[in-house]
Formats: sequence, structure tokens, C-alpha cells
Amino acid sequence: MYCKVYIDNPSSNVDMEYTYIVPINQKVEVGVRVKVPFGQGNRPTLGIVVEVIENANYDDLKEIVEVLDDEPIISPLQLELAKYIKNETISPMSRILNLMIPEFARLKTIKYLELLDSTDVPANILELFDGEKTIKYTNNLEEYKSIINKLVKSENLLIKYEAVEKKTNKWIKKYQLNSENYEELYFSQRSEARREIINLLKDYKEGLVFEEIEAYTKASNYLVNKMTKEGILKETFSVKSRIKNLNINYESKETYKEISYFNRYLDNTYTLLMGTDKEEEFSFLTEIIKTNIQNNQKTLILVADILKSYEISSLLRKHLKLQVACLNSNLTNTQEYDYFNQLDEFDIYVSTPAYALWPYKNLGTIFMFDEESSNYRNDQSPRYDLTLVLKEYVKLLNEANINTKLVYHSVCPKLQTYTHAMLNHITLLNKPTDINNEIEIVDMMESIRSGNSIISPKLYMQIARCLENKEQVLLILNNKGYSTSVLCRNCGTTLKCNTCNVPYQYHKTKNELYCPTCYKKFKATNTCPVCKSTKLSYDGLGMEKLKELVLELFPDSNPFVLKESSFDELEEAIDTMNEDKSQILITSDTFQRSINLPKLKLIGIINLDVEFNKPTYDANHIAYTMLSHSNRLMKNGKMIIQTYKPKHNVLKYFILNNYDEYYYEELKIRNTLKVEPLYEVNRILIKGDFQEVFKIAQAIKQTILNLNKDITVIGPSYNYQEKKVQLVVKHKDKNIKNIYMHIYQMFQKTTTQIIFDRYSKMFI
Repeated sequence: MYCKVYIDNPSSNVDMEYTYIVPINQKVEVGVRVKVPFGQGNRPTLGIVVEVIENANYDDLKEIVEVLDDEPIISPLQLELAKYIKNETISPMSRILNLMIPEFARLKTIKYLELLDSTDVPANILELFDGEKTIKYTNNLEEYKSIINKLVKSENLLIKYEAVEKKTNKWIKKYQLNSENYEELYFSQRSEARREIINLLKDYKEGLVFEEIEAYTKASNYLVNKMTKEGILKETFSVKSRIKNLNINYESKETYKEISYFNRYLDNTYTLLMGTDKEEEFSFLTEIIKTNIQNNQKTLILVADILKSYEISSLLRKHLKLQVACLNSNLTNTQEYDYFNQLDEFDIYVSTPAYALWPYKNLGTIFMFDEESSNYRNDQSPRYDLTLVLKEYVKLLNEANINTKLVYHSVCPKLQTYTHAMLNHITLLNKPTDINNEIEIVDMMESIRSGNSIISPKLYMQIARCLENKEQVLLILNNKGYSTSVLCRNCGTTLKCNTCNVPYQYHKTKNELYCPTCYKKFKATNTCPVCKSTKLSYDGLGMEKLKELVLELFPDSNPFVLKESSFDELEEAIDTMNEDKSQILITSDTFQRSINLPKLKLIGIINLDVEFNKPTYDANHIAYTMLSHSNRLMKNGKMIIQTYKPKHNVLKYFILNNYDEYYYEELKIRNTLKVEPLYEVNRILIKGDFQEVFKIAQAIKQTILNLNKDITVIGPSYNYQEKKVQLVVKHKDKNIKNIYMHIYQMFQKTTTQIIFDRYSKMFI
């Protein structure tokens, strides 16, 4: 018997199926992990079995070293989904399969150095072995690298590898009574301490750990071990879960609302929910979960950011008293591994995009919060759009008779998704109702003329009114640092990231310079790297500077800044506001979506132009989405929007609460620009020899144009963030992936790296 395997290697050079012999005494199924010899050195490597076959027309095939799983950890359905993603994104299969398993399910490679012949081996190298034949190849050996390489060539030394599993369980030892005859055991003991132990354990059939026995008796470690050796007690071992349920205590109470469109949800596979308020969304989600439980099915809830995962999981645990898994990137590798092994124990999964493709069984519904978020577009290989992948996933699930529904939720849907709803490819469940908030636009040019540049007089007056009335204020600014750039006033240098060529942001609380693109950070020195001057100007506005200004204007206000994706900071923010320790919260558009402020009466959009000026064709939609999310956080309150573009069309349609008119106006603009949803916009990134890479890019461009003259190709240009040459491709070609696959195969065996990004977050 033979099997076909994908190797755990991200290189496109090995992105293919490899055939191995299955040992006679081994059982292999599709979807299990295997350890296989790979390459000329037969280096032990992890592989995933994708097919089992009876015959193979190859000579000199290698044999599987070890089968690592008794049962498949990747289902045949997931493998079908992986093939779809590979076909759409033109990316290595190993990267896709790794999305479906935890990090601990992969193998860790350990490098060893073996002494074959000590003849002619220098004394300092022999000392490293210290009498051993084999030693681990650590970083300490790097200084001897050249000598070691020579000795390997002369066959005095051998470099070899071992691949071991990263996964690890935490075992706990418990002690139980070794007899059911309690009275006989009890009265046979002369020691009071022994009798205490027996008397305690008779009530705990599952046993207790030593620390629990010690807490309730006069037991010592010596005594417990002695009673175990005597056969009075017996040891049992079980796996201890490292999962922690982190719950936020939201003060607001979710009240149930009648859902008029629930039957439309039941009758359709793909639906779009346009969010009106959190109470309605929570009621709808609750009904979905209850229906799934009645049908013995699970619910997968996808959220776009970490803080939202804490909010939703906390509310569901509190109101439904069910087992909820909260999966986000704040998990440790061990917690991630425990969740993976215990998936069947949960009724509900709340997950950020990173865990969306795990092997959840018997899903009744996939509910995607805030489908418009760019976080659902993966910007690392494989570069996919999760909204589209889930649609294919649900199709595969239904073909397997699992009967799964997909709900896209959005306060302001992506234009692509709304277009599908208009064409009845997705069922639109509802239309959002008006929200009774007063909205006022502040022209910041007038504010500057009056000597105010950050907080306008109108916003100042409303903050003062709220503070006086013991009401809450939310100030939204999408920059968590102190300033957006640092300029030397002596030589004119703007401090920029040498990788991305974008200005560093300054974080005053940590005294760090921070790149908003690649996230590189380091301690600030307060001196110019060019002229060594200390005359640095911290320009632009961040949350930290905004907090300083608020304190200058309102010294007793104690504003709280929520700027990190951590459970502790979210919990502190909510407790601070709920306990009236502060009335002003400063945070970003994304983070404000996870906040419930029952006394909120004022929202200030500090600088809407940050969104309007983003270097992407989606800038208007990002601004409209931020306003829509903010507006629904309160009822009968006031929103003040500060902008230098008070007559922008986005503001007109937002105030009129007319998404349809905004949608049609935006379509006209996008048709002119030849961008989504009327055109598909892709990037091709090329990395290789700098002397040749632009020529290669030009050749790829010509290849595309030769195959389809209706395609627009912009470039080549250099992308500093990616450190690659870039082509931007605009088209309506439904078969574009065939063209991309042709190009991929042309360069697959070369040193030139070609990356196809069909769902880029941003185009510059």
C-alpha cells in the first residue's frame, strides 16, 4: 500500500504530492500526520496524507518512518476546502493545511552532530563532545561552523536531524483509595493522619491531588507516598486542561427582541444581517444557537478582532450558561492545543479568523460578525478572503448533508456582499432602522481659525455638559500612539522605517518608535539619527496626546485610553467606566465595537479625515463603516464629527441614513476607478535577484496582456512594505486563476518567488 503526502515545507519548489510506501504493520488514513524521510539527506519531516493508493508506478520509493495519529486530524472535507483555497490563491498547500491544525501538531526539527572518526579532529572540537558520540547542534557551535563543515566533508563528523512532536499534555497525579472496604481500611490504621486521609478520600471517587489532601489533613508527601507503596492508595493520571475562561462583566443587560425575519434565516443557506443594535443581534444569535442545540448541532461565531471575541463569549456564557470556546491569538500554544483536543466538548465556538478552518464537527451555523472588516483578508500566504472561503466551506458541508447555514453580519456591508444581496445570491434579512441620535458636523478649518486644532469648541462644550450630568463620553481616534510622525527641526529628516519607508509613530508611555506597517519597535533616543540634534517635533495626533489635551481642558476627568488587544485592558476599561471612575473613554473604531456603555451620551469622532485620506480605494467605505458602528452605540445621544471635508458625500448619506444612495454613488466612483466590486483588483509580488526582478515583472506583465488584452496591469513598481516588486492587475476575467497558475508553474522551480495576492487589504 502507498500514500500521497504533502510535505510541511512552505517553499513552492516542493509544493506537490510525494508518494511513500506504507509499512505493512502501519495503518494509514487520509488526513493523518506522518513522519517521512525527505530530500537527499532523508531528513525526517512532517507530512499530511491526502490519498491512500494500492499501487504506485515509481521505483526506489521511500517508506514512512512513523504514523503520528490514530485518527485523521484533517477531514476529507477540509482537504477539499484546502484544494479550493490553493486553486484560488495559487499558494503552497502546506501553508493552507497548517491553518487547519494547531502549532503544536507540527514537528520540531532538532539538529545533531555525530562523531564518526576522531582522527584529525582538532582537540577543541573533541572537547565539545565531552566523551559522547552525539551532541545537539546548538547556537554555541556556530563559531566552529567552518571547521565543522570541513570535518563533515572529510566524513569525520555527520550532521543529522530528528523530528519530534511539539505537542505536550500536562498530566496531573491524583490519589484514590485502593479498596472499596472503607471501614476495614480506616480501623486498620493506627495513625490519626492516615485515618484523616482515608476519611477524606472516601468522598472523592475521582481522587485528589496531593495539595488538596495536604490542605484538609495532616498529610505529608512522605506519608502519602508510603501509603501508596503499601497499596492503601493508588495513583491515577489525567490530562489537565490549560484553558481559561476569561469573562468580562458587562453591566448592560441584553433584553430579548422578537426576530421577525427568523423564518427567512431558516429557509435560506446564505443570508446577510444588517445590524441595527446589539440587543437585536444578540436575540437573533441566541435563537440560532438554541435551534442548533435542539438539532444537536454546533455554532461557529467568527469575529474580526480579539476584544470582540471576549465580548461575545462572555455574554453567551452569562446568558445561555453553555460551554463556549474563545479562540484568539492571545492563546498560548498549549492552550491552543488543549482547545483543539477538546473541540467536541463545546456547544459554541467564538473565533478570530486564525482558527476559522479548524475541524469543527456538525456545524449548524457559521455567523460572521462585521464581515466588512479587512481582518478577514489574510495578508500572509495563503492570501485569501475568508468571506469567500466560508461560502465554499458551507457549500461543501451541505453537499455532505451536514445542513449548515452562513450568516454574514454587518452594520455597513462590503459593497461586494451588498451587491450579491441585491442580485439575490444572498438573502437580505432586514433593513436597519433609524437611530435617534443627533449628529453634528464640525468644520475643522473654522476651528483652526478660532485657535482650536484638536478639540473644537462645540465638542468641548458637549464634553463639559456630559461631565456635569454624570454621563459618559466616547472619543474615537484610530492611532494608539502619541504622534503619527517624528520630524527633526534641525535637518528636516522624518524618521522612517528602513523596511517599509513609512514614518515611525511615537508611543510616549513606552518611549518607543513604532512602525504601523511592519510593527517593528524600539526605544526612542530623542536624538536625530542623521544630525544628532535633539530638536525633534512630534507631529500628528495619537490617543496618548489626545489624553494629555483632555486632561489640560478637564483636569479632573481621568480619561481612560483603551489601545491594546488584551483581556486585562478591556476588563479594566469596562470596570473603570461602570464604576464611574472615569466618564471619558478614548479608543479606536475597532475597539469601541466591544464596549457597552449604558450612560453613553456623547461620541466624538476626532479626525474623520484620517479615514478619508487612507491610500486605498476603500477609504470612503471605511469612513462610512466607522460612523455607522459608532452611531449605534448609544440612543438619544449626540455625535460630533470633526472633519476638514464637511460636505463630503459620505457624510450626507450617513446623516440621511441612506445606505442605498451611498451604495449607488460609490459604485459609480468605483466603476471609473476599475475597482471592486465591479472589477477584481489583484497584486502580483515578485522577489528575486534585484538586477533581474524588474525584467521578470515586465515579462509577467506582457504574458498577462498577451493572454487577455482587456486586463489592465499597472507597474512594475517597488513595494517597500513587502520588499518586492509589484504589479497591480484590474480585470473582470473569471478565469484569471488559470493565467496565474500558468505563471506560477513557469517560476515554481526557479529562485524567483512569485506571490499572487487576489484579496489585498490595501493598494498604494
